[in-house]
Amino acid sequence: MELYDAIIYRKSTRKYSPESLGDELLQAVRGIVDTPERLYNNIGMKIHLLEGSPEIHALLPGIIGGYGKVIAPYYLVVTSEEKEGYLQNIGYTLQGIVLRLTALNLATCWLGSKIENNLLKNIIDIPEGQLPQLMIAFGHPVQGKTPFRRNSSDAKRKNLSEITSGTMDITWSRIVSAISLSPSAINTQPWRFVFDNGKVHVYSAKTGNPILRHFLGSLNLVSVGIALCHAMIASRHFSRNIRFTKESSAIVREYEYVTTIIEV
Repeated sequence: MELYDAIIYRKSTRKYSPESLGDELLQAVRGIVDTPERLYNNIGMKIHLLEGSPEIHALLPGIIGGYGKVIAPYYLVVTSEEKEGYLQNIGYTLQGIVLRLTALNLATCWLGSKIENNLLKNIIDIPEGQLPQLMIAFGHPVQGKTPFRRNSSDAKRKNLSEITSGTMDITWSRIVSAISLSPSAINTQPWRFVFDNGKVHVYSAKTGNPILRHFLGSLNLVSVGIALCHAMIASRHFSRNIRFTKESSAIVREYEYVTTIIEV
């Protein structure tokens, strides 16, 4: 399965079989985890692979709060420096790993609350200057279930007209369709794309509801990072060579500016 296909067919899985992956498959997973593609290489980050255990499972209620406990045979924990752009970097990097695990026919689930440092400091070796951030559960789905949806229409997503403005060609329409399939915290889909004379300015929508804003915290920027991962993979699939840059002229009042996509 290609990564673009993983975008189309992956779905979140919350119930897992306790079976192990086996040495060969686990080695493939370690290779993916050890060599991720990042959005920003200048931000210190480490992906920790943990096997599910009573010790780990006992921490889950405190880690993921209201999202509920997801018991899986394996977890990924990301630790990161908290520099400018680190949230988007986490989203981009982890989603790239998630899609590669999907291509191995593995089920995955984002666990969506930030991890408290004291919960994991005695379980993993946290690099100096980094803090625990988020977790991914993964493994084989429970018997009778699949990690794939039947088609992209199964996903509840906003119309492209709700997340874009400006004029885009048919190829970019297909790329944005793949971007729209990005998972996001409580399915807020905060990404916004403004097409402007060959450039695509990327924003995170601001949440007006103060309760929702407090609940989401910084997760919207993680979600936008996930969308940027989809943008890169879909662009490669459709033979568009893109890169991300910053343009101060793209800052607007109504959205939080993240980055600008240009073709090269």
